[in-house]
Amino acid sequence: MAIQTITDIASEKPKPVMPAPVVNGSGRHESQLRRFERPDIERQGQWLVPRFLRSFPHLNSHQALSFMVNVLYSNEFMFLYQPHGVALAQLVSEHILQPEPVVWERFAFLEDPTDPRQHVEGAEFYTEFERWAKQKQVKQLVVEQQSDVPREVIKERLGRIFMQETMIARL
Repeated sequence: MAIQTITDIASEKPKPVMPAPVVNGSGRHESQLRRFERPDIERQGQWLVPRFLRSFPHLNSHQALSFMVNVLYSNEFMFLYQPHGVALAQLVSEHILQPEPVVWERFAFLEDPTDPRQHVEGAEFYTEFERWAKQKQVKQLVVEQQSDVPREVIKERLGRIFMQETMIARL
């Protein structure tokens, strides 16, 4: 049986994040966030497939692409696009005796994880995951599972984040 503990990590101070990119000199960031679509696999594939395979090395590129196509239009998944990033979250029931579902971030990949401007884009994934979770009346969003978005940036978007420790036995 697994033993879990939850720790509040809200005491960490968020670090300043670079401002969002300016579009057309207007001084305002215009989000390009939207659901990921089939043609986006072609557009993002050059960097996305190798990044996906680094996180899931047991898969080959054909399996990775098949997985992405299969979750595109499922109501159980929220697959999001940005010009320099993609993210996937899943609505799951974690336990048969706990009827409330949980939203799990499955990944949030950025084309260049070292670019602070892409961190700002990536933060928008979490805003949308939160909106989607609330719409589904979910009370927990599990983050930082496979994320190129720094913790401080995620915290700035979502507020308090709790850390959960799970004890497992390797068999």
